[in-house]
Amino acid sequence: MTHRTVSLLPQLALGLFVILSACSPAWATELSPNTLSRDSYWVFFRDKAIQNDAEYQQGIAAVRAGYSPAAIERREMRGSTAEVFGYSDLPVANTYLTSVQQSGASINYASSWLNAVSIKTDASQLAAIAALPFVDHVQPVARFGIPSITNAAPATAAPSAGQTFYGNAEAQSAQIGIQAVHNLGITGAGVTIGVLDTGFIRNHEAFNQPGHVLQVAGEYDFINNDGNTADGVPSGSQINHGTYILGVMGAYKPNTLVGAAYGSSFLLAKTEVVPTETQIEETYWVAGLQWLEANGADVVTSSLGYIDWYTQTQLNGHIAVTSVAAHTATLAGLPIVNAAGNQGHDGNPTTSSLIAPADAELVITVGAVNSAGVLAGFSSSGPTADGRLKPEVLAQGVGTATVSPGSISGYTNVDGTSLSTPLVASTIALMLDANPNLTVPQIRQILFSTASRANNPDTAFYLEGYGIINAYQAVLEAQELAVPEPATIWLAAAGMFGLVLLARKYPSRSAR
Repeated sequence: MTHRTVSLLPQLALGLFVILSACSPAWATELSPNTLSRDSYWVFFRDKAIQNDAEYQQGIAAVRAGYSPAAIERREMRGSTAEVFGYSDLPVANTYLTSVQQSGASINYASSWLNAVSIKTDASQLAAIAALPFVDHVQPVARFGIPSITNAAPATAAPSAGQTFYGNAEAQSAQIGIQAVHNLGITGAGVTIGVLDTGFIRNHEAFNQPGHVLQVAGEYDFINNDGNTADGVPSGSQINHGTYILGVMGAYKPNTLVGAAYGSSFLLAKTEVVPTETQIEETYWVAGLQWLEANGADVVTSSLGYIDWYTQTQLNGHIAVTSVAAHTATLAGLPIVNAAGNQGHDGNPTTSSLIAPADAELVITVGAVNSAGVLAGFSSSGPTADGRLKPEVLAQGVGTATVSPGSISGYTNVDGTSLSTPLVASTIALMLDANPNLTVPQIRQILFSTASRANNPDTAFYLEGYGIINAYQAVLEAQELAVPEPATIWLAAAGMFGLVLLARKYPSRSAR
């Protein structure tokens, strides 16, 4: 199995995490699961203590130096901001972090994108921190939630002879046109899919076929601060959920199980603790996303959600921490696909059951159908608090075929929006294989305009969005979308401040 362990701190210390040096203070440490508990909070700062343009430019140069070449190239080609690197990429001010630490709080992680730090503290310390002149506000760190797997069938052996090339994955692949895309020679090659999940066991036979071993470009365990995302720590079931997701995309055993993007490589981030629900997972998710972005992911899939401490009225894309981080990543040219959730729906368009970051503005939010295209009863509904259509697209999330984590030769079928989400992420990988220049707004427009309900999106009940995706038509449109070389692209960047047109010179890569 080919992979490399990407170190968390060395590559990201400049710009995304706290700046580290030989004389770093005590708070400049990796995330520690032993120092966060239910008294965990985010502290948001008013600014980054940049005094002049020279400091700003020096900071930007340091951030760029800490980025992978692949991430820089993606930002240059697909980003929706006027600058490749900007203010949000600058690290949190060291002086602010020192002051917070001097209050007695334990500092665990500082996010440049949020301009915030995750801490453990007590009530008296928190009051003192909130009163600091450079602090904007504080809020609790939210608990995580894996959209619960509503059913996982017992593991079975490989299917009998006579199966099609896709084996158990035939129905889910045929429903969205995956086979037709693969017949074009487009399998996701050259595209890196980032995965945020619980852990990933990779000794399964479908990940280790001769001549086709799963390609892992890098991995990091944010729970245990190490480079092994395949262990069962802290619990034996830790690796189950993430392994299901990876199998939907990357499995390759012809006539048994073939994943939707089997030609892609993967960046794996272990961010969720099973089976407990503790506040630290929201912190891990943000750290994992920034790590994936800086290390060159082309698309991120997240079958996770956060709702404790948030209400549906707050899911407007600008309040939940994960939603804010996700939106920042999309502006950097990184498409993010997230499960809508398995909280079900009641047919009432005035109520919703989403999870964050599914509410983020440019995140592609996915609901679930069965193999006949009927909406799953557990699939969560929108709209967002500000009235936007979510979920936006659908794929099979009932009886979705994947590998069994408990056996190196076992296979299973699993229910949940967790399983429909990687099918959509795989489709985006195929689109980027066909046309590497696609921006996030373009990817969204193509996916929505080629889906089954493109002409009648579900703005009545907010259950089905634009319908079931059509990977084949989406890839054909991606191929047809010509990008001059070099090009000045005018992007409509939708943000909290309205619609802004941004011009940027793009060093176009020719589509494969």
